[in-house]
Amino acid sequence: MKKKLLMIGLLSAAMVLTGCDTLKSAFNKVLNKEEPVEEEAEEEEEVLVDSWNSYTVMIYMCGSDLESGYNGYSTNPNNAGLATSDLQEILKVTGQPDNVNIIIETGGAKAWKSTYGIKSDKLGRWHVKNNQLVNDSQLTYASMGLTSTFQSFLEWGLTEYPADKTGVIMWNHGGGMYGVCYDEKKDDDSLLNNEIANAVKGALKNCGKEGQKLEWIGYDACLMQVQDIAEMNSQYFNYMIASEESEAGYGWDYDNWVDDLYAKKGTTEILTAIVDSFIADNGGANKSGDQTLSFLKLSKMKAYKKAWEEMAAELQSKLTSSNKSTFNKAIKSYVKHYADSDYTYFCVFDAWDFVDKLENNSNFSSFKIDGKYTTAVKNAHSELVVYNLAQKGAGVSKGLCMYWCNNSQYSSMAVYTDAHTNFSSWQKINQTFGTHA
Repeated sequence: MKKKLLMIGLLSAAMVLTGCDTLKSAFNKVLNKEEPVEEEAEEEEEVLVDSWNSYTVMIYMCGSDLESGYNGYSTNPNNAGLATSDLQEILKVTGQPDNVNIIIETGGAKAWKSTYGIKSDKLGRWHVKNNQLVNDSQLTYASMGLTSTFQSFLEWGLTEYPADKTGVIMWNHGGGMYGVCYDEKKDDDSLLNNEIANAVKGALKNCGKEGQKLEWIGYDACLMQVQDIAEMNSQYFNYMIASEESEAGYGWDYDNWVDDLYAKKGTTEILTAIVDSFIADNGGANKSGDQTLSFLKLSKMKAYKKAWEEMAAELQSKLTSSNKSTFNKAIKSYVKHYADSDYTYFCVFDAWDFVDKLENNSNFSSFKIDGKYTTAVKNAHSELVVYNLAQKGAGVSKGLCMYWCNNSQYSSMAVYTDAHTNFSSWQKINQTFGTHA
């Protein structure tokens, strides 16, 4: 399993394996490294054009235990090489045009199974050319969970490989609001929502592209299709592709969609191919698995956020200290959640399913609000989610998660502060009525 373990191996199980180092690292980042993100001025929706003359895809490949096979005590080569496997998929695709670049930064793993010359004590920068992985530079090592490391990678790519359209892939473990790209060489330091936003904002500014947007951001990682993450990304990207659920298997099927990229297909066709091939690689949509993948048109986020926040404000009038336990129980019992038994840690639930249950499920009858609010959210959701596939075992998975703080063991509100979300009304409800320490 590729990223299925995520915090089962990195957070929950890491409490046994590493004495809670990972969990402490995540909370230390939140409590000590918060970087407030200012909301950009709202603009008219941009008309997107799918044709292009040049394309660059930037892969931020934080190998971690997925590549090293490290289990907290030792490295097992038999459980290693998942990053290398994806590199092999990319390199076997033929027909790369001169105006298409795939560039990669490697790091985050204690050992690499790759034979491409990747060094675990360096940050490597590479580009793909003629089915070869060509080294551009080997840099002094720095945590891949730092804003500065990610921003430097973006600035290098935007400067050295400029293109009409640029896609960015975050490759590693994901934990929703708890971050992505856990660097096992640096106590599983990760990039939180605001750190990614600040890195992209800084890179665009330093590269003379302030106010412009990159084409798409993708998370080949677990649990990252969360509305708060998508909203921050909407300031800097046109599209976002990610999974609501933990990713199983080997993650994305790179050779399939890279072939479409080399064939000079449009962005929506490329993103659709990523979704289709990922689900097909895991047995198909009609199988009983729990895999999900979707992509969003982020220009529609403004309307969605407005509708959600208005619904949240109305819902707050129905919530009291005496009925909050009933509300929490209803969400935990009846709304689709993700990450199996670890859902009480990651706190991600299907947004559409919550709204539908709020409308129609008798267990939410005490919290029923005027249907115009829930209808507005559903309509905006349908515009935002362009394409979504989910296997039968994924239940009601409509392509986008909400965060609901339902964890009393840890201070799960630590990753749901104003620094990490712009859904202020929903954040307030979480703070007041969620289950947390």
